[in-house]
Amino acid sequence: MRKPLLCVGTLLAWAGLVAGTSTVSFAQDAKYSGAKFKAATELRELADSKAANRPKTTTRTTKSAEPEKIDLLQIQDGYVVIDAAATSADGHQLLQQLQQLGLKQGSVYGRVVSGLFPIDKVGQLERVETLRFATPAYQPMHNVGLVTSQGDASLMADKARATYGVSGAGSKVGVISDSYGSIAGGPAAGVASGDLPADVQVLADITGGTDEGRAMAEIVHDVAPGAQIAFHTANLGQAGFASGIGKLADAGCNIVVDDVIYFAEPMFQDGIIAQAVDQVVARNVPYFSAAGNQARQSYQATFKNSGKEILAADGSSYGVAHDFGGGDITQSVRIPAGGTLRLSFQWAQPFYTVSGGTGAQTDLDLLVLVNGVVRTSLSSLRDNIGGDPFEFISISFSTATTVELAIVKYAGPDPGLMKYVNFGSSTAVPTEYVTNSSTVFGHANATSAVAVAASPWYNTPVFNTNITRPVVESFSSQGGTPVFITTAGVNTGYDDSKIRRKPVVTGPDGGNNTFFGSDTSLDPDAYPNFFGTSAAAPHVAAVAALMQEAARNRLTPVDVTNLLTATAQDMDDPFTPEFDTGFDFRTGYGFVQADKAVLVAGSPQTTWTGAVSTDWFTAQNWTAGVPNASLDATIPSGAPRYPVLTAGMPTTRALTINSGASLTQSGGTLDVRGNLTNNGTFAPTGGAVALGTAAASDGPNIFGSSTTRFWDLTVNTAGVRLGTSAGASVRRVLTLTGSLATQGNTFTLESSSQGDALVVNSGGEVVGAATVQRYIDPSLNPGLGYRHYSSPVRNSTVADLATKGFQPVVNAAYNSSPTPDQVMPFPTVFGYDQARVVLSNSLYNFDKGFFSPATTSAPLVPGRGYDVNISASELVDFTGTLTNGDLSVKLDRNAADTPNSDDAGWQLMGNPYPAPLDYSRVAPADRAGLEEAIYVYSSTSQYDGQYRAYINGVGGNPIIPVGQGFFARVATPGTSSTFVFRNSQRLTSPDATSFQRSAADARALVQLELGTPAGAADTFYAYAEAGATPAFDDAFDAAKLPNPKGLNLASLAGSQRLAIDGRAAFTAATTIPLAVSVPKAGTYSLSAAALRNLPAGLTAYLHDGQTGQTVPLAAGTRYTFSVAASQVAAPLADRFTLRFSPLAAVASLSATEVGVYPNPAHERFTVQVPAVAAASSVQAELLNSLGQTVGRQSAAQSATGTTLTLETAGLAAGVYVLRLQAGSSTLTKRVVVQ
Repeated sequence: MRKPLLCVGTLLAWAGLVAGTSTVSFAQDAKYSGAKFKAATELRELADSKAANRPKTTTRTTKSAEPEKIDLLQIQDGYVVIDAAATSADGHQLLQQLQQLGLKQGSVYGRVVSGLFPIDKVGQLERVETLRFATPAYQPMHNVGLVTSQGDASLMADKARATYGVSGAGSKVGVISDSYGSIAGGPAAGVASGDLPADVQVLADITGGTDEGRAMAEIVHDVAPGAQIAFHTANLGQAGFASGIGKLADAGCNIVVDDVIYFAEPMFQDGIIAQAVDQVVARNVPYFSAAGNQARQSYQATFKNSGKEILAADGSSYGVAHDFGGGDITQSVRIPAGGTLRLSFQWAQPFYTVSGGTGAQTDLDLLVLVNGVVRTSLSSLRDNIGGDPFEFISISFSTATTVELAIVKYAGPDPGLMKYVNFGSSTAVPTEYVTNSSTVFGHANATSAVAVAASPWYNTPVFNTNITRPVVESFSSQGGTPVFITTAGVNTGYDDSKIRRKPVVTGPDGGNNTFFGSDTSLDPDAYPNFFGTSAAAPHVAAVAALMQEAARNRLTPVDVTNLLTATAQDMDDPFTPEFDTGFDFRTGYGFVQADKAVLVAGSPQTTWTGAVSTDWFTAQNWTAGVPNASLDATIPSGAPRYPVLTAGMPTTRALTINSGASLTQSGGTLDVRGNLTNNGTFAPTGGAVALGTAAASDGPNIFGSSTTRFWDLTVNTAGVRLGTSAGASVRRVLTLTGSLATQGNTFTLESSSQGDALVVNSGGEVVGAATVQRYIDPSLNPGLGYRHYSSPVRNSTVADLATKGFQPVVNAAYNSSPTPDQVMPFPTVFGYDQARVVLSNSLYNFDKGFFSPATTSAPLVPGRGYDVNISASELVDFTGTLTNGDLSVKLDRNAADTPNSDDAGWQLMGNPYPAPLDYSRVAPADRAGLEEAIYVYSSTSQYDGQYRAYINGVGGNPIIPVGQGFFARVATPGTSSTFVFRNSQRLTSPDATSFQRSAADARALVQLELGTPAGAADTFYAYAEAGATPAFDDAFDAAKLPNPKGLNLASLAGSQRLAIDGRAAFTAATTIPLAVSVPKAGTYSLSAAALRNLPAGLTAYLHDGQTGQTVPLAAGTRYTFSVAASQVAAPLADRFTLRFSPLAAVASLSATEVGVYPNPAHERFTVQVPAVAAASSVQAELLNSLGQTVGRQSAAQSATGTTLTLETAGLAAGVYVLRLQAGSSTLTKRVVVQ
């Protein structure tokens, strides 16, 4: 069992351990009266009663039928053991002041001072300035449980010593318990009988103890007779216990074990003893602790305010009661005759003794009601605010009794989680509101502690041939207590991740010793038997000494724990419905098998057998248990089945996959702490592999004759080296906290239809050359086509674009030719330089910027894009140093007075990283001087494609894939800009964006598509956002970058064509003129690809000025129209408008409302005029350049508008003026006659 400062021993009767007349808290009426004292009530009552003259142990026989308190104060010759909290974080000044008052055997740990304090000086504690408060450190409880413990054989420790020649030599085991030499002659007798070594080092001891520490030492000597032993008492307060842990390590102990717990150790926070455990483990000392003997004797719940007060006889209030359920504010507990009720009660708020600060914010009390009446003498009514959230009761019962417990809030806010653990009789149990919660808490629940459960030796397979697995003791404590308040006092919130996996393993109890406990009839001898987790813990600690000798004392605490758990025999928690495979909260990872643990400690390896299944986590599938961070794992060929990983977090030291063997992984994270050697098959289709978690002098490495294709690979801080010419690759995510050194071997980031690998640089990088593949999505164009690439590596050249089916062609003659499109051989790789738009050659102005690299050795500059005519079937790869960190690219725009300046400023840029780039993450300062829009080209045929614009969350997509080029533009003529690429712009998880794009938008938006019968399309977006205007604004609008083969849809903002047009709002008055370009005469369509979030009552319309049709738009609406050959030469800039109201009578003629088609005209043209208010007819005159009328037409006005046709056959080619009049409104428009 675990002891509340409490040497955890046997299951024998608790009732016989009642001693004295202990108190729990203040003796008050309903609650505190008078001043708040620094000394706890128990201490002040002790001083007032002049109890200093009581004997060292005051056992009182209870003759009354009434329940009575049990005195658990530790009193020695006029001194009492106390725990005192300092006002500062360092208790040394308080220690000095208490020593001046007579404190003996004092210790300090953090802000806590413990030791023996003179009872007659208790009153003077009120005047100690550095003292916050002082409480008694309750005395231990002992559970009694020329000999050798039967646990030695049940553990197979005798077999381990005989087989492997180990005795624990080279180790020194520190034991912490109540006492070692309190019983006169005891240690000498143990040495004389050979049950103890002669050189046990006793660092600190007490008088009046039971020498349970000596019984533990006998167990250690049985199992590890070659180990040295040291002892330190735990009975001098919490600070004495905590400092004693460090003192044992200082004395050379490389293993420490205890069987003690203090009632006041925090449950939901690491107290000072738990911190001392973690600190000594950090010094490379494994720490073992008895898990406890409280089984599931715990109540745990969240405080539920009932709104009901419990009142004293005088009408004063004890506080507002907790609702146990259904409005019931008490919980019934039945205690047998001679039984005890001993409760440690806490709630989830910081302990002042741990964190300092404000301490507990809520004052809860634990009331005991007998026959419906509150008994304050039995209850616990501490003043908690500013102190520790702890209450304690200890009561004895001479007759069977049922009492009621009430939890009341006296002051402060409602707390959250609360819990009590019963350290009294196992048969003192609640009869209602039973939660059967965890009872492992305090330092046994510390992160680094190996908490040990118990199984009786006679219920292990060695001694009981009727069973195949050990059976856990019914009293062995259940783990699962959450720790979610930091040592700084921060409540991080309770969730399952805060629950610690305790106990860790199970050891034997009930074995023989020379003096401690009483004999059981289950063995043939007359020696006493030592039961409880107090006996189990030293058995396991001694096995650790055998392991250290086998491993030449090279095992870390993590190694010891891992090897013990890996080789343990799985056990079952009988209170759960099914067999608990692996870890459970009663037995941990199972019963320690010393022979196997020593074997793997000396040669830490386990081999896959596949004897049972394909499950990695089934111990029977391995020769020495499931691999862990201290065990090498080998998967040999010839197994009946091979391991499969689908989930979980398996860990191994080194992992070797032999030739002919395989490891299948589709999920989970495999953490390989040593070398990964793949001579077989390992190509995960999911999940992750972590390497470099632990440092090694010669690695860790990736070895083997087979290529390892990781799905996700994480390289932790220790880094990893690629040490095989077979190479390795990553298919999804490479996360680098540490560095991966390729060492001249092939390392590839794969790209395929399943996705593209990406790199996350989180402090690490790839050292050496790596290869980045760039797959092409063939969905739009499976054949040849222009693709815009960008190199994600440094030191790459044009030649790097070569594949099995593609050789890059360059021709410097292209750059100076007056007819570049006729140069042979025609280049297949181009860069872009906006300065070239000033040239006079046969290309369109924009296209003049393309140039051919001079040679294939020309560099592919990171941050720049390249236009490559290549088939979608080709897999390009780039080899070099992966780009990481900031990268600056200088960008220019020709001056306004240079030729073709309106087409200057375009920059073919590129994602320089081996990870997708999110352009929306680019800070304005990093793109200063650039228009905000970007343009990505999607190939649709060998020489055709579409530029897809994106700005301000509208358009294609802000995600630029690995290896993708894109266009952007310097905003102001005659200026330069510097674009800065940064790691913060990169994505850290896979994105489905390929070389094609699509995106939605949540604002008011209309998306139109201009399409051909063959399926080619161009897209235009109009959207609404406050701040936008009808004029071009580079923060809201994207200029139209014309597609190569003439299919273009844009809006008009003056002379500027826009691919994305932002407006402040869409209203009934909004009219957006559209410009349509088509490559040849024929039938085309305008479709409403999307309409989102239009204001209520507003409808979008497409108006065709040539036909007079006004079409209401809904998602999917398609309007088909024809274009004559005479209309192809120039964009249709006056035919279509996007409106948000139907065509209606207008006050006057407007250029945007009047359509002229075709224009230029050949034999005739048509004029579409809307209805004009107060006009009855429309007159049209066509004037030549001399002002002469060469054509006239008129017609009566209709309610829907008027259509006029003017003949131009016979007119000279040239520019004419069309003058229109409707009522008093006139308008002129230019008409070109060809």
